Amino acid sequence: MLEVLDKEREKAQSLLQAGAVHSAEFSRGAYLVEVADAQNVYWPYLQVIDRELQDGFCSCPVAASGQTCAHIAAAFTWISERGLFKHEIFDKSLFKQLGLICFKRQGSESQFEVSPDKKSISFFSGEKKLLFKLSVTGDKAAQWLVDKILNKREETEETSIKFSGLSKDELALWQKGTPSLQLGFELSYWADLFKELFLEEFFNSGCQFSVEKKRGVPTHITIESPRFIATLFMAKNNWCEVVNYLDTVKFPYPFHAFQDIEIEKICYSSKEKILKVHTLEAKAVKQEKKVDLGDVYFVEGKGFFPYKEEKCLEKEQLAGEDIAYFFDNYLKILETHLTKYSIENNPLAFKYQLLIGKNQELILRAFAFDSGDLESPDSVIFGSWLFLPGKGFYKMGPLQFEEITHIVKKESVASFIDSHKDWLEGQTGFALQIPTMQVNLSFRVLEDQSIEFFRDDNAFERDENMCEFDPYVYVKDKGFYLKAEPKEMKCIKAGTKVSFHEASLFMKDMKDDLEQINGFFSSRCPVEKRGLKIYIDDEGDIISTPAINYAQEYKAKDVTLFGEFSYVKGEGFFHLPSHLMLPAEYMSKKIISKENEPFFIQFEIKNLAPLTLELDPRLKAVDDLDLCITNMKMVEGSHGLIEVEMHYESVYGKTSLARVKDFLSSSLPYAPLDIGLVFFDQPRFYWLKLLGSEAIKKGVVQIRVLEWIRIRTYQNITIKPKSGVSKTAVEELITNIETLNAQDVLNLDGLKSVLRNYQSIGAQWLWGLYCYGLSGLLCDDMGLGKTHQAMALISAVSNSKMGKNVKFLVVCPTSVLYHWEDLLLKFLPGLSVGLYYGSNRDVAKISQQTQIILTSYGILRGDIKKLVTIDFDLALFDEIQTAKNISSQVHKALLLIKASSKIGLTGTPIENSLIELKALFDIVLPKYLPSTTQYREQFVNPIERYADKSKKEQLSRLVHPFILRRKKSEVLDDLPEKTEEIAYCNLSKEQEDLYNKVVTGNAGQHYNDQGDLAAMHVFATLNKLKQVCNHPCLISKDLDQYDKIPCGKWELFKQLFHEAQNSGAKVVIFTQYLNMIVIFKLFLEKEGIKFASLQGSTRNRREEIMRFKDDPECMVFIGSLKAAGTGIDLTAGSVVIHYDRWWNPAKENQATDRVHRIGQNRGVQVFKMVTKGTLEEYIDELILRKQGLLETVVGYDDFGEVKKIDKETLKLILDKIAIPVEKKSL
Repeated sequence: MLEVLDKEREKAQSLLQAGAVHSAEFSRGAYLVEVADAQNVYWPYLQVIDRELQDGFCSCPVAASGQTCAHIAAAFTWISERGLFKHEIFDKSLFKQLGLICFKRQGSESQFEVSPDKKSISFFSGEKKLLFKLSVTGDKAAQWLVDKILNKREETEETSIKFSGLSKDELALWQKGTPSLQLGFELSYWADLFKELFLEEFFNSGCQFSVEKKRGVPTHITIESPRFIATLFMAKNNWCEVVNYLDTVKFPYPFHAFQDIEIEKICYSSKEKILKVHTLEAKAVKQEKKVDLGDVYFVEGKGFFPYKEEKCLEKEQLAGEDIAYFFDNYLKILETHLTKYSIENNPLAFKYQLLIGKNQELILRAFAFDSGDLESPDSVIFGSWLFLPGKGFYKMGPLQFEEITHIVKKESVASFIDSHKDWLEGQTGFALQIPTMQVNLSFRVLEDQSIEFFRDDNAFERDENMCEFDPYVYVKDKGFYLKAEPKEMKCIKAGTKVSFHEASLFMKDMKDDLEQINGFFSSRCPVEKRGLKIYIDDEGDIISTPAINYAQEYKAKDVTLFGEFSYVKGEGFFHLPSHLMLPAEYMSKKIISKENEPFFIQFEIKNLAPLTLELDPRLKAVDDLDLCITNMKMVEGSHGLIEVEMHYESVYGKTSLARVKDFLSSSLPYAPLDIGLVFFDQPRFYWLKLLGSEAIKKGVVQIRVLEWIRIRTYQNITIKPKSGVSKTAVEELITNIETLNAQDVLNLDGLKSVLRNYQSIGAQWLWGLYCYGLSGLLCDDMGLGKTHQAMALISAVSNSKMGKNVKFLVVCPTSVLYHWEDLLLKFLPGLSVGLYYGSNRDVAKISQQTQIILTSYGILRGDIKKLVTIDFDLALFDEIQTAKNISSQVHKALLLIKASSKIGLTGTPIENSLIELKALFDIVLPKYLPSTTQYREQFVNPIERYADKSKKEQLSRLVHPFILRRKKSEVLDDLPEKTEEIAYCNLSKEQEDLYNKVVTGNAGQHYNDQGDLAAMHVFATLNKLKQVCNHPCLISKDLDQYDKIPCGKWELFKQLFHEAQNSGAKVVIFTQYLNMIVIFKLFLEKEGIKFASLQGSTRNRREEIMRFKDDPECMVFIGSLKAAGTGIDLTAGSVVIHYDRWWNPAKENQATDRVHRIGQNRGVQVFKMVTKGTLEEYIDELILRKQGLLETVVGYDDFGEVKKIDKETLKLILDKIAIPVEKKSL
């Protein structure tokens, strides 16, 4: 695996240099390492066994695809960057020894005390003596303390890396509840803690050690890092356990291995085979005050010393046994001071080279790394230590034999084999083979393909690759075989015959015995590929037959198949591998029954794909399927009926519509056709399913334009005209249909409105819809004159009917009812208009007397049973998004309206969800879009949940022909500029106190007893906070005191208002709170400024709007956002102030466009007031961040559509407002 990681070495080094490794967990050789690249954080897992990387995997996409991963390479480089693995360093460190002391003293279930802030824990003895204390600094360390100690979960084989690589014995002890000391420690939080302290050396600035003494006796060790402070009580006998490990850290007191000697360096001479110990001057410590600590003593200012004197160090040179003793007892001294050579303390496993000598003796030669390295003159064994020249000293593992080179004489080889069978198993080419060597049995394949066995004394031929060691035979590169005496086998003997049908099972059962027969099995496979041929026969049945591709050097006549075995004369039998095997039921010809055919086609063919060599094209699933048009024309006088000749084509062939329709009419969900295997669950076949069988006559069908557009959405179309048909003519007809280019001229006689160029285009598009018997949605930007384009269509339809018996219906919101009446009377004076509104309304009367019936959605909902008695030529639904709720009574009423064409007018066809778009389409084009269930499955869920780009494009293609939507910026070059800015203000001190009081007072109401978010309570809190920002009087209800209570937003409003007043501009003010309108009125009355206002309860709406428009002294219009935000003309104003913000920017933009629209001849200044550091600032951020679906489905993105606020967003808002207002920064 290391060779694979080498490919990523350069990337790994770059990651390490960038500090990509942030933290790690390890247990023995198992590691989880946190590696962060530029985009993500990953936790590669590595398993190190015998100092080699055995396994490694990562969750990154590169590793998941089976490629080499730079994260694993970086992690491996990091864990081994100091020549030793991190777990090896830890095992020999002071950290582990201190952890073991704590574990042996306290165990893993001891009680501890936790500080109130959960940032400190203390462990005490039974006498309440403090034994250990840990304090943490910072949130990350505090969380570590909670996870690893306070709330430590039980670790199991499934959840912890600590069980990686455990032996069966260790695992059994753990399962019994009696783990070994080392495993018990490894599973305890003490191991986690001291490993975390150990890793501080690598991730932070390391650890500082200090020793606390009482009356000269060292009693405590303190370990301090940037994140942890740990203090450990040390009993006198504990020091003996740790002094040999003090040099693994920066400990303030060293351990001196000798009392009177200080070693400068130690050198080894490979020629003389001696150690030379170079010492410095003797220390004078015997006179110092000693503190007895058992086998060692402590001297203040000097460190720790052993009591035991070593006589061997009186010599300047050590040899033989003295070297062995020194290595066994002073390894750390040697590791520190030995020059030139390295020391490896992990036991070295010896390997063996086995040879057969000239005299047929068995030679077994031990070696460490390379053959013969132990026999070098400079290689020396010192007790349990080995010196290898050029490498260093190694702790020796056990030798299999006493001598480096062990020789077994020929006569003793058989007994050696008997006593060393298990050991020989691991020696390549010398293992004892299980089958015996049968010397006198052979076989032949007869003409009936049965197998016959017979005696053949020449079957066992001895050659130079064989040696006999009775009763064994050695075969070079294979091993030892037990030589059997000539005798009959248990089930195979001379004369045994096996029939063709029994042969395969016989060879599998008797494999071990048959391997003894020379030449029975071959090592070559004659079969290259084996599979199935699947086809449909003349009777329509699906047939499966076996098929075989042979290797190049073989022919079919040379090979005989015996079930799972192949046979070639002169070579023998070969057991075919699993990938060349066929399922038992497909080993011979098989006819798929009609009962099983659906399962076979829908599932089994896919399962058999890896085995299929040849597949009938009619059974191949087809993806690229074209609907081929050979002729196409409009049916004269049919009002949108098309006659089309067409058929289906694919790379496999072509099929008539009638043939496909026949299968569609059956109960089968598929059809094996000349174009391939077709599945009918695809949207491309919806139209054909709905088409009556009688509608297809000799490949010709008559369909409506609407159906054609639906076909084009789901189906690839190609044009291949038949003889005598012009391809250009077909293409032009398709273009005219799809661009709704009507053949009849648009006649606008009687329309007194002068249309702009883009409005003329829109009117022509609407006329095309009408002429082709279609309906649609006009979704131009607010202010682009959708009303005028709609009136142009009324004019054109009226002219086409010569004004006789023509009936129009216009439905709009109540707030714009009179506005529509004015426009119709003004611009269509030749048509009679009837206002169907009020208490004295009469359907029969108004229908007889007027051509245009004008009513509201509310009236239509209540009088739908009366209005459905009228057949309208055209129905117009202004602000059709009013009926976006598919379950509303208004929506249900609009579905019942009967009209030749229905046109919806709206600037926002989608406000919250794609289901709203379907609701509007169901009104104007019933059944055009799939059913609600199918629509959700096909479009809503993939797009809204997963942002499926292909589904967005498909839905866009489906609805695009019936939606026209233009931007102001694209079509109105002469519209005055609109400038928008956020006007920021601060809360007054009184507002701050009130704001915080609302936050803290309502905090406990935001979640119910089950811990779920209580949305209604949250919205109540948010509503109060918005009112505090507007004016404290909205909370106190003392509205007449508005000018006496300090309010930051009110002061800023007065400043903006007076600036606008001084410039002579009329001002339009929007707010969502009725009491705020009251305050505005009180202020303007006090200032002596005339104003108009509109809210939900206003009855004389037209009078208020006209006063603002026509009275030069009326300088202010005050409107509630909902009542005055749509359908009215406020172009007399040029300054707009949104006093408070709404969650949906579409509502704000609709309101602004009452002023910035056609008819406006001044630049428009828009102020959106936001109180800094409050909820309002977050609302501003939210509506800018949340985008709707218009851009990808309907057209461009006008920042007008915001999804409903979900619970996650509400939780985020709660987090924001939970911070005291003077401290937060939203």
